[in-house]
Amino acid sequence: MSEQDVRADLCGALYGTFDPDSSQIPIAAFSDYYCPFCRVQTRNLAALAERNIDEIAIKWHELPLLGDASEAAARAALAAGRQGRYAEFQESLIRTPFVANDGYIEALAESIGVDHDQLLRDIASETLTRELQTTSMLARVFGFVGTPAMVIGRTVVVGQISDRQLFSIVEAERAENWTAVC
Repeated sequence: MSEQDVRADLCGALYGTFDPDSSQIPIAAFSDYYCPFCRVQTRNLAALAERNIDEIAIKWHELPLLGDASEAAARAALAAGRQGRYAEFQESLIRTPFVANDGYIEALAESIGVDHDQLLRDIASETLTRELQTTSMLARVFGFVGTPAMVIGRTVVVGQISDRQLFSIVEAERAENWTAVC
């Protein structure tokens, strides 16, 4: 997918298969596992989404900006998602101090019931590489030079925000018919 393709289907690239007829407001959340603010924001967003499932839906975007370990963690989390274990893998990565090396990723995969051999195949897959490239292109389109960052409906947010600010934006997006841009 090229940057032109991303721009042509911005909502699809941001929110995936999200149903715009849903009552939920989508949030595209961009983060890096080695960003301390992302760790807080990611944990907070996951809890908010769980408690407010009828109001918000989150599409997670791995944006590994802080080096090789960030890239390894992002690839491992996305690969775990191929086995339906993204949330558990993500939570484990943000909950503990870690060095995303082969041994840590293998131990983490084993601890949450992820097939390690399949995980390794998915980590190396072209599909996963394209997913990371799409996220990188989205970051360029929106001018994200750091994390955390979000797109809530049509509103771009850079940096960490409070729950109150987030739900204020959600309500504004709902009132202003965010789907008009999709």
